[in-house]
Amino acid sequence: MQRLFTFLVLISFTTGLCAQSDTTALASDRPTQTASAFLIPKGMVQIESGFSFQTTRLGFNGFNELNIDLNIYNSTQVRFGVSEGFELLFSQSLLETRLRAGGDSEGSGVELVPTGIGARVHLFDMNDRGGPQTAFLINYSGPWLTSLDGESSIDMRFNMQHNLGESLSLGYNVGGVVNGEFNSFTGTASAVLGYAATPKLSLFAEFYMTFPELSDSFLLSDFGLLYSVSPNFQIDVFGGVGISDFTPDRLIGAGVAIRIPGK
Repeated sequence: MQRLFTFLVLISFTTGLCAQSDTTALASDRPTQTASAFLIPKGMVQIESGFSFQTTRLGFNGFNELNIDLNIYNSTQVRFGVSEGFELLFSQSLLETRLRAGGDSEGSGVELVPTGIGARVHLFDMNDRGGPQTAFLINYSGPWLTSLDGESSIDMRFNMQHNLGESLSLGYNVGGVVNGEFNSFTGTASAVLGYAATPKLSLFAEFYMTFPELSDSFLLSDFGLLYSVSPNFQIDVFGGVGISDFTPDRLIGAGVAIRIPGK
């Protein structure tokens, strides 16, 4: 309850900062796995934060069944518009892992995940010949400001988006993650279909796939809505399910994206 109260106070405080309007539409990486192909304007700061709860069930019909709960209390990304074609990113999350088997339950406590530092570079604008809006995103997660053991990793992906009409858009990412701990590569791909139901309300459905070098592939889906409270303030609610084995049986969450105009 205290974490939720702090989250609501943050929203109330920053809403006043966002009262200044900007003509550029707010483009957020939240809440999908598909990162945005659009950069934030030069001189602006954008904060994207939220929480999610997911459960993965292992076992068969209650026999040796193990439930793994992953609770992310504060997943935050801060984006800085350095120029019209370049932005910097900083990310950090608080998570708790809980194992449930039979009547027993054991939690890890709240932990800081490895801090992420990254950059997004604009490559191409959308054009009349069918070319998508395109950017390149790279994130480095290192063993600092974290309570978890592990090596560094690098997440690289191309972010692309097509407009399919006045109300429909298709975004997709292709890339992969280099994991230093296991010296392995995991390919990633995602696609999200967005529909603008009204000027303020949008709906989305997404598929997300990973192709680990050391294990089987994973396929997940999620869906939700985005609501634009103002040009610089957006809220989201989402849910999801795993499609392949060993993926979350259910996922729910919510969050905000807040853009703070420069002077």
